[in-house]
Amino acid sequence: THIAESPGAAGSSLVVDGSGSTLTTVDLRVGVAAAGSLSVLNGGVVNGGFLIATSAGSEGSSVTVDGAGSRVNGGVTVGFQDRGSLSITNGGVVASNGGFVGGGGFCYAPCLPGDPTGSSVLVQGAGSQWISTDFTGYPGSGTLTIGNWAAGSLTVVDGGTASSTGGTIAASAGASGSSVVVDGSGSTWTV
Repeated sequence: THIAESPGAAGSSLVVDGSGSTLTTVDLRVGVAAAGSLSVLNGGVVNGGFLIATSAGSEGSSVTVDGAGSRVNGGVTVGFQDRGSLSITNGGVVASNGGFVGGGGFCYAPCLPGDPTGSSVLVQGAGSQWISTDFTGYPGSGTLTIGNWAAGSLTVVDGGTASSTGGTIAASAGASGSSVVVDGSGSTWTV
């Protein structure tokens, strides 16, 4: 499933809204050649990880997981090749096996390298969670990397929580300036 796969598709969106609404997919790319968005709302569920801003020109692509019962299950890369954002709010949950913010892996067709500097994740509000666990048999695969090869940020506020089996901030020289902020009563990142 590819959202905004051509330059003329800027602003394309996919919405999974309401309890009982489920999208099960593989290779979910949010923003390929232009900015696109995915919203998981009011108890909607997405099974399958995602890449946000997968190629040059997709700057500003975003995923929102909002509301109690709203959930995404799968791998997470925010700002694969261009700047993207993920917001987990009002009791939404993202459950992944690891995650990257600010630069993904190999740029494969139809990818064109861009600049993911400034990619961000927000976890806000009581019950909002980013949970990252290991793949069975692969210790440490649940690590969250905030700033892979470009600067990224993680902000956990107002009672939101993040948990992972490992944590790395600024994994390379190119990720200088990466940051993590945990602020407010009940807000935690457990590593």
